[in-house]
Amino acid sequence: MNPRGTLFMLVLLAGLGAFWYFHDVKGAQVREETREKEERLFPGLEAADLESLRLVDSKDPDGPALLLEKEGGRWLIRGEQDLLASQDDLSTLTGQVSTLRRESVIAETPAEQDLAQYGLDKPRRRLEIGTAKGAQTLLLGDRTPDDRSYYARTSQTGPVLEVDSMFMTILEKPVQDLREKSPMPWDPSKVERIVLKPAEGPEIVLAKEPASQVEGETSALGSTERWRLEAPIQAQADPGKVSEFLWSWKSLAAGRFLGTSEKVDFSKPALTIEVSVAGAGAPLKLEVGPRVQVKPGMVYLRRSAPEERLVVDLVEREEQLLGHTAEDFVDRHLLAFSEDQVDRIEVALGQEKLVARRIRGSWDVREPAEVVKDESVRKAAVSDLLYDALDLQWASRGSEADVASLANPRATLRFLDKTGEVLGTLLIGSVRAGGGVWVGSQSSGPVFLLEEDPLEGFRACLQRLKVPSPGASASPAGPPPEP
Repeated sequence: MNPRGTLFMLVLLAGLGAFWYFHDVKGAQVREETREKEERLFPGLEAADLESLRLVDSKDPDGPALLLEKEGGRWLIRGEQDLLASQDDLSTLTGQVSTLRRESVIAETPAEQDLAQYGLDKPRRRLEIGTAKGAQTLLLGDRTPDDRSYYARTSQTGPVLEVDSMFMTILEKPVQDLREKSPMPWDPSKVERIVLKPAEGPEIVLAKEPASQVEGETSALGSTERWRLEAPIQAQADPGKVSEFLWSWKSLAAGRFLGTSEKVDFSKPALTIEVSVAGAGAPLKLEVGPRVQVKPGMVYLRRSAPEERLVVDLVEREEQLLGHTAEDFVDRHLLAFSEDQVDRIEVALGQEKLVARRIRGSWDVREPAEVVKDESVRKAAVSDLLYDALDLQWASRGSEADVASLANPRATLRFLDKTGEVLGTLLIGSVRAGGGVWVGSQSSGPVFLLEEDPLEGFRACLQRLKVPSPGASASPAGPPPEP
């Protein structure tokens, strides 16, 4: 075949492939997104744009309108006393309102006398949607016969539409059900600073490191967050422990809210927690007050702002929620990178060696030379060894005199990235006379004590890679002799 003709055909095929991808695949996606936005009741409205929602019920003209406003990143229920709204509910609601679509157009230009059949001659409800760019209104009439939608208009002269009724589920909740039940309403991943003030002992300050300082870095167990202890000691904090602390508080739910007439003394809180989120203004403040006498484990809690008082059950987690010290947050992992950063592993365990490199989602084992052929077995064995190494956490720090215990390590593990740069080196030293084993990341660096020797687990992973010796799994020759 003519080389020029072959080249022309290849170029033509590549062009046709690119056209198919951008027109049929990417183009279809763009067209679907465009169509979806065109069908929205409020084109261009995004959930993040919403600043207020006001629902007026015309059948209860003397009753107060439900007014929800966003302030400092938090949604509040406005009234004689401002209340914190359920942030999860409002996140769902704002998403539903911003993407609200017309299910169908019932009447493009309805006559005034025809509006009564839709309940739109005197709309039962009016939803006022406030944004920084202005306000928009949704008039709601009767439900459709199948009870799945409302008849609605976006103005007094607009067409009659059908809109899905799902978004009203949250707005129809009683105010007490719409309140934020969790003491800590923030998504833990958005928290940037924590200050713990116990009744006794020093203040504990934890701060998330800016993303620019940790770009491309992750913690030992894969989290992209990095936290530091700023007081009373300065040290790297374990992001897993910080996240667990925040989620423990978020998972609690108020048993009830206290009325304005109920008196509780918060002058000497057992613990004060201040949680800061970017763009949220003043930090959220939680004060743990006295215990509820009628039931063990229950405490009074004051949250601000807005100030609210609630009762929560610590459900046998008092130490986890209230008893933290700075040392509890210290990152004790010996290695500070994630599993997916590792491209090459080099292990020397006495006479045994392992050299493995990541290839196409699996591991290519160079040493030992004879390994099992089952790729899933090889992948699992190497991955387990890597994860076990990353999961190691020291129990205590050694002294300068203990450095000699790493002079002749019993095992050395090196982990490298794609560029060949060493991510970390782990040295397993001698066993301590009083129990435990000395470890370090370099021969002259700090020494730490592990409570349990990890070598047995590492050897087990290496053993899984080896080809069984001939006859190792053979059955005994012949049946056992009869008695």
